[in-house]
Amino acid sequence: RMYRESEMAVWFACGRGLSSFISPVLRFAWPILLTIAALLLAVWPWTAEQTSKLRSQYEQRGDLDRVSIGQFQENASGSRVFFVEGMGSDDGVASPSTPSVTSTANPAINRRAKNVFVSETVGQTQIITAARSGRVHRDDTGQFIVLQNGQRTEHDGKTGQVKLIEFQEYAVLAKSDPANSASSQPAKSLNTLTLIRQPTPTNLAELSWRIGMALAALNLTLLAILFSAVNPRAGRGFGIALALLAFVTYYNLQNLGYARIANGQTHFASWLTLLHGGLFAFI
Repeated sequence: RMYRESEMAVWFACGRGLSSFISPVLRFAWPILLTIAALLLAVWPWTAEQTSKLRSQYEQRGDLDRVSIGQFQENASGSRVFFVEGMGSDDGVASPSTPSVTSTANPAINRRAKNVFVSETVGQTQIITAARSGRVHRDDTGQFIVLQNGQRTEHDGKTGQVKLIEFQEYAVLAKSDPANSASSQPAKSLNTLTLIRQPTPTNLAELSWRIGMALAALNLTLLAILFSAVNPRAGRGFGIALALLAFVTYYNLQNLGYARIANGQTHFASWLTLLHGGLFAFI
């Protein structure tokens, strides 16, 4: 507006430059910059952690979570099919009306299944397991369905051989323990203090992205002072296009630094100084 109404001509004639706008712009923008930094350093990792937990819980749902009474149900990979005729208590009384076997938090998980059928494919081998009853067992390694009084048939599709095994008790892994996957938590879901305490290349790359985006917000705020210059006789499209191009370039360089730091090709501090410090010095 000051350019369009020729106020900047008076401003420059008084010996003032664009640097005089830095102080009022920062007085206006500091709450926004502080909010951006808080979101990046605290809120972003928390939301990423919650998203990762939900995704992990969904992907690691055990086969029992998909079993419905009286229905054939496939597991997540499609390699195993379960069928349970009914559910009963430990005393052997069946209760076919029980809706499903869902999670370890369900009190009904300790009930005994009646007439259990499991069909799975391992490579070229087709395995069919049938048992009169079954129950759920859980230990440190995961959740198992323990079948009792049944038989297991293995058909090798390559050789055509058939193996028949009768058993009194047989355990099938239904769900691995999700607690064992905590060590594989992605870097973006780790809090900032953890990234600092564990300076692996991946963690440093994530840390550079968070700090870099906060620094980028500051640099882009200062850069907006330069891009606000317009010709009163021309439109504002050129300045907006230039600002958009600067943002896209800056963001892509930020992602490039993330990849190079994660691969060990660039040092963490060197990249932050080169990219963000260099642009700040240019402004």
